Amino acid sequence: MWCIYSGDTMKDGVIDGTDLGQANNDASNYFTGYVRSDVNGDRIVDASDVMIISNNVFKYVTTMKPSSFTGGILINP
Repeated sequence: MWCIYSGDTMKDGVIDGTDLGQANNDASNYFTGYVRSDVNGDRIVDASDVMIISNNVFKYVTTMKPSSFTGGILINP
């Protein structure tokens, strides 16, 4: 089972205060267009983006990935 959360603007695998800080700064500067902190996709960084990230910060959302298989053929003995 998997799901998608918005808000990891720093792309470090965790939604935390650094992501929230970036969104706050971008919203304060009225950023528009295709930017990482526009998490709802309306091309405007505003309070709605900050709220999405803020909600996910307090849910302690992190990335969980399966261990990586290095490739090749896996044969069970």
